[in-house]
Amino acid sequence: MSKKLLILIFLPSFVFAQINTRWYIKADKKLSKKIILSAQFQIREQGFEPKIDRYMGVVGLTFDLPKKFSVSGNYRYFTSYRPNKDDYKPRHRFYVDLMYGFKPKKEIELSFRSRYQNQFDDKDGGLESEESFIRNKIQISFPSKSKLTPYLSADFFYEIGKNGLDMVRLKAGTAIKINKRHSFNIGFFGNQKFAKQDIASIVTEAGYKYKF
Repeated sequence: MSKKLLILIFLPSFVFAQINTRWYIKADKKLSKKIILSAQFQIREQGFEPKIDRYMGVVGLTFDLPKKFSVSGNYRYFTSYRPNKDDYKPRHRFYVDLMYGFKPKKEIELSFRSRYQNQFDDKDGGLESEESFIRNKIQISFPSKSKLTPYLSADFFYEIGKNGLDMVRLKAGTAIKINKRHSFNIGFFGNQKFAKQDIASIVTEAGYKYKF
């Protein structure tokens, strides 16, 4: 794929206002031939702010289905920094993914993911629903004989009960396989928002994954 094509795909229609960073560690445990337990810890930094913007923990189960489909259920607990109060606000997110992948050619892999997610604020009296989304993602990967697997993806956010498409996330990166158990991922993405006037940003991420 040419450099000019990559620029055309990932050149956003806005000027980036700040650069954010995400770091994560993920572990996958195969419980059976068709069931995988996963856990992840993530830290997010926002621009050059002195405080960590968000701490996050995720646990989930993935089930292999026939015909190259799979489904997963996940729970995310995270805390977001509030500058006006100098504290961290806890929140909860539950989401379900339906996934499908196939290889039209040996050197190309296509995958699709449809997600329903619901986020809750941690109020004193219990959990209060904040927002819910349907997210449809398409990804193309380029596996090779090397340890690198570059990929491109587009993630479409539809906020339920609102005015349709809320945001599109365009992403590029590569997986780096060390061996059967250890791998890394590095990438970046930009969010093009439509319904909300949030600060535009580009996000870089780096992660380590372990299978056992």
